[in-house]
Amino acid sequence: MRKDAALAEFKIPIDFGLDLLSAVSLTGNGEISLSLKVVLNISNGHVYIDFVSKYRLEANIGISIDGKIAKTRFEPATLTLPIVIPSIPILKGGLDFGTFIEGSVDGQAEGGLEVFYESGMSMIYNDGSLSVTRLRPEGDSKFQAKLGLKGYVWTGVLVEPSIRVIGNLVDLGFVNGIGPCLEFDIAGTTVRDSVLKPA
Repeated sequence: MRKDAALAEFKIPIDFGLDLLSAVSLTGNGEISLSLKVVLNISNGHVYIDFVSKYRLEANIGISIDGKIAKTRFEPATLTLPIVIPSIPILKGGLDFGTFIEGSVDGQAEGGLEVFYESGMSMIYNDGSLSVTRLRPEGDSKFQAKLGLKGYVWTGVLVEPSIRVIGNLVDLGFVNGIGPCLEFDIAGTTVRDSVLKPA
C-alpha cells in the first residue's frame, strides 16, 4: 500500500502601515505558511514513513520619506523712489526696485525590501530506524531605494509700488517678481539582490 497526502497547510497574512512622523510612513505585507506532508508505504511487512514539514516566509517592506528641506528668499539689493502726492499731504507713496533670488528644495526617499525564505525538515521512519534531515534552505532578498530632490530656483527683478498713510495706519502695496524660474526633479535608484546560499 502506498499513500501520499498533504495533511495540512496554514497561511498567516501580514499587512501593516505606520505613519512614524508627518513625513515618514512605513508599510508592509507578507505571508507565513506552513505545510505538512506524509508519505506512507507498507509492503510485505516493511513500513516506510516520510513526514515533511516546510515553512515559508514572504515579506515586502517599504518606507517613504517626503519632506521640505529648505525654502528661502534673498533680496541682495533694493532701490526706493519716494512719490509725493501734493493734493493729499497725508499720503506717502513709494516705488521699490530690487533683485531677488528664491529657492525651495524638497527631499524624497523611498525604500523597499522583498524577502523570501523557505526551509523545513524531513523525518523518515524505515523499519524501526528514524532519521531527521533538515531541508536545504532557499531564499533571496531584493532591496530597492530611490533618492531624489525636487524644487525650484527663481530669480529676477522686484517691483513694489506702495501707498501708505503717514503714521503707518494704512499700508497698501504689492510685490511683483519678474524673472525666470527653473524647476528641477533629480532622482537616483539603486537595486541590490542577494541569494541565500545553502549551508
